[in-house]
Amino acid sequence: METLSALVIVLSVLSLLSLLILHFVSPEFKMSWRMISEYALGNHKWLVTAFFIFWGLASMLLAFLLWHVVSSLWSQIGVILVLISGVGAMMGGWFDVKHKH
Repeated sequence: METLSALVIVLSVLSLLSLLILHFVSPEFKMSWRMISEYALGNHKWLVTAFFIFWGLASMLLAFLLWHVVSSLWSQIGVILVLISGVGAMMGGWFDVKHKH
């Protein structure tokens, strides 16, 4: 469990680092006015994909780890919502923003 906990931390840090780097390498997007997914329209789509994949993996792994700790119904619902959030983040990394109609 300690290894998985460390992996959650590493994935979270990688996610935040990729987002931070993205703001510096794509200054044409104003981060206060744009959605993160709009960075995929620029030259660094791979960095946006990495951000969403790292974030999704960290969220899903965190949900797996928390499931063994929580006991009440409301906390279990919260863990399920964290898992769903992680799946949504992974989908944000997998699907292409510039798809053909």
